[in-house]
Amino acid sequence: MSVAIFHSASALKPADLLTLPMQQSLADWAGCSVQPAFRWCFARDPKTLWFRASLPGGQHFDRQHAPGEFVEGLWEQDVAEFFLKDSSGRYQEFNVSPAGAWWTVALRGYRTREETTPELYVSAIEASVEADGWTAVLGISHAGLSVQLDDSSLLHVSGIVHKPARQFLSSRPVAGIEPDFHHPEAFQRVSFQEFPK
Repeated sequence: MSVAIFHSASALKPADLLTLPMQQSLADWAGCSVQPAFRWCFARDPKTLWFRASLPGGQHFDRQHAPGEFVEGLWEQDVAEFFLKDSSGRYQEFNVSPAGAWWTVALRGYRTREETTPELYVSAIEASVEADGWTAVLGISHAGLSVQLDDSSLLHVSGIVHKPARQFLSSRPVAGIEPDFHHPEAFQRVSFQEFPK
């Protein structure tokens, strides 16, 4: 399986992502059922890479964080994440919380941070919490990508739910190891598709 990225020749808005089919996972890293399903989609327009994720949970987060606030350590509470890797092996991690806070870091190899912080160009952040889950939309300007996004790119989509019990959500869990969202085998090829009319 690959991770789909829908390409649009014209600029998109967060609401446009509602029309996209979403990929999903019905089980967590340990194989336990996820209700509701962990779902995600990606789109790319001339200026922005868009990420939308829907997760169960969403009740365990810092409500003092403001939408758009840049906060490291979001993974200590409920979070949606994705990891984008280019052909050099460098990759960039993105996190977004139910409060709409976000964070990113560039890594030059497995769990090895680069010394410089990526440019912080966010086009949009939206988050909403419902009774049984939450949804986030993150729009990253292409200028904020520290890695190349092309046909050779790899992606891993993940999330963490902390209540009622902690679950590690993944687009591709790696059998036989503890949850590790940075694991090289968790990444999948990207597949570019035309944005639906």
